[in-house]
Amino acid sequence: LFKNNISNISPETQSLAEKEGLGELCKVYPVWKPGTGFWPRGLATIGLGVLALVITAILIVATLFSSKPPLLNVIFGLAAPGVLFLMAGCYLCFSRRIYAHWRVSLWQHGFIYEKKQIRQTFRWDQIERVQGDIVHWHNGPSPILYTYKVRRQDGYEVNLGSVFLDIPDLIDHVLEESVRHLAPQKCSVASLGNAWTFTHINFDRHGISNGQEVFPWQEIQEFVTKNGTVTLRTKAE
Repeated sequence: LFKNNISNISPETQSLAEKEGLGELCKVYPVWKPGTGFWPRGLATIGLGVLALVITAILIVATLFSSKPPLLNVIFGLAAPGVLFLMAGCYLCFSRRIYAHWRVSLWQHGFIYEKKQIRQTFRWDQIERVQGDIVHWHNGPSPILYTYKVRRQDGYEVNLGSVFLDIPDLIDHVLEESVRHLAPQKCSVASLGNAWTFTHINFDRHGISNGQEVFPWQEIQEFVTKNGTVTLRTKAE
């Protein structure tokens, strides 16, 4: 079930895992690393932004020495995209540095969420609620967009999203282990035929909800996750 991987684990993280009793390290999920194409794309986007702002400045100067009414619509129409292009270009160029210290390490009894200097431990038996959405984004950089929130019993929440490499595998582990501790009875994990499938999910100690219906744990017989999608069969079926 688990894949051993000790890369990118700092002594501080190792010490925290030992302190919290997380057991053995299973896998590390770093953030995705933009390819070499992101740097030239970023520079090109910045160039477009600078060009738009230069043209905007020329128009502003021209209107000051012209008897014609200022072309406010044209000026605003160039300035706004120029600023947006600059922001997008800077993000593309510096995204590696922004996410350099983000990672999730999966352990036998939980996971550790790291973001720069922040390290938060989530033991499986401390998770109170998991809420998530899966969106098929055909025109985006990734065909599927994952957005999951994991809430601890003390109220602290973290977001697990598509910024992490192999996020479907991470979500599957989080869902399966959380269900084992939240459900009052044992839910068998099996290959299911006709059953309920969720792309929007919210579950806690009361049961599983898809935003429209709520399935109490007592009514759930089988449960399985695949690529972040939850499928279950109730006892009434």
